[in-house]
This record gives sequence, C-alpha cells and structure tokens, in this order.
Amino acid sequence: MTTLTFAVFALALAGGSLGLLIWRLSPRRDLRTSDLAWLESFDRNEYRPMLRLLRENDYSFLAAQPGYAPGISRRLRKERTGVLRMYLRQLAGDFHRLARIADLMLVHSGVDRPEMADEIWRVRITFYGAMFRAHLLVNLGGFPAGRLKAADLLSPLDAMFQAVTPLSHAADRN
Repeated sequence: MTTLTFAVFALALAGGSLGLLIWRLSPRRDLRTSDLAWLESFDRNEYRPMLRLLRENDYSFLAAQPGYAPGISRRLRKERTGVLRMYLRQLAGDFHRLARIADLMLVHSGVDRPEMADEIWRVRITFYGAMFRAHLLVNLGGFPAGRLKAADLLSPLDAMFQAVTPLSHAADRN
C-alpha cells in the first residue's frame, strides 16, 4: 500500500468517524423537553466526579500497595471506562439540551443576534471536537487517564451555558 493510499484511507476513516460521532451525538428528542425550568436546575458540578476518573495517580498508588496484582489496575480501568462512557453520554445530552434552548431563544427573540448565533456554532464545533477526541481515546486507545482533560469537555458546556443565560434572562423579561 502506498503512502498516498494509506493517507487517503486514514483521512476517509477519520472523516467517517467524525460524521458518525456527530450523528450519534445529535439531539433526537422533541424540542418541547427543553425549558427554562431545566435550565434553572442545571448544575455543572454534576460532572465533578468525572475529574476523579481521569486521574492517573490512583494506579501508581495501587501498584505500591502490598499484594498488588496488575489485574487490579486493569479491572479498575475497565470499570472507570464504563463510568466515563456514561458521563460522556450525559454530557452530550446536557450540551444538546442547552444548545436547543439557545436555538429556540434565538429564533423566538425579537432582536436579531447573528454574533450570538456564530458563538453558539463555534462552541458546538469545539464540543464536537472534544467529544470526538474523548471517544477516540476511550474506544481506540484504552482508558484516557492522563491524555484526556476534563476541561476540554467541560469548557464548551460552560460556554454554552454562559451563552444561554443572558438569553434566558431576556426571555424572562418578555
């Protein structure tokens, strides 16, 4: 296989994987489920335990304990990977819910806000990139401890929340 053929194959595989990830993460729920009551109860701190999953020092601590066997670390990584996948699904759902709220507020706003719409799209692209990397690390590279930063995933969530908050206050005034 030539280098060019391999490069084209790798690029097509990466593009297909990105497309599949975006399709899987895309919202499929009825828009009526997104409401201001959920927005008021939304709490980013629900993702705090996810930070603990990504710490590598737990494995070195385990390895230093008497009676340690490598199977213990493998089992812990497998369990943490499962929990991380659940967090990623929940994170994607919350992000999409925030994005739907932002879209609805922009559409129903009495004022045209193209800069806000652009910002929301930039945040979406950043989020999709971070999720793609997270899924790639989890599914292809094993557990991403030390290689995946929770901030890469939570920053777009925060940015979307920050974009929606002023819109929700404007909606409250109307």
